[in-house]
Amino acid sequence: LPLYSLLDPTVFDSELRTRYGTRDIADQPINFFGVSTNLSTNGLHIHRRGPLWECVRASGSLPTILPPFIDREGNILVDGGVLDNVPVKVMHDLKAGPNIVVSLGDPNEVWRTDVEYDDVRGRWTLLRDVMMRRKREAEFPSIVEIMSRSMVVASRMASKEMLSGDDILVNPPIIPDMQILDWHLGRELADMAAEYITEKVLISADFKANLAK
Repeated sequence: LPLYSLLDPTVFDSELRTRYGTRDIADQPINFFGVSTNLSTNGLHIHRRGPLWECVRASGSLPTILPPFIDREGNILVDGGVLDNVPVKVMHDLKAGPNIVVSLGDPNEVWRTDVEYDDVRGRWTLLRDVMMRRKREAEFPSIVEIMSRSMVVASRMASKEMLSGDDILVNPPIIPDMQILDWHLGRELADMAAEYITEKVLISADFKANLAK
């Protein structure tokens, strides 16, 4: 029942605990931080120590989609994308530049739909279509799509303004038609992004080196 969220987090939490075990953020071989949105203090929560799985869980708590994460101090934490989806300022505060800033997807992508407002289905039509597993060719944007898109709009605009002249911004493409809850495609996306980043960063580095000469 959607009392706390639309999705049951049981499997998600179990997978995170299994994957990360007792690893602590501070003990990672590569300097790491994560961010979530602290609904208790009305600000950005920066994770620099503590269980790694808790950081990932808190920073991925899409409001209404997954229940918030409650830390040991009683803070109510949700996805960091609510306030800052690409935390460039936090990165600059923790590490002097230049930095490689990676933001998945095309920041200039235009999202439009072929449906009209009158295509919103009423409760009985929706119930009938769900029970009969009836799908439309062009579906009205779902609550998951609206929530995920809403979180990145403001932060993407702000992150561009935060970039310094020495930073390198890379926007790896996502897998075509991949949705925010398609976690089973995570490994494929990570490998594809890593290959793209390596290629683009090398090109950018060579360009800046030649420009300096």
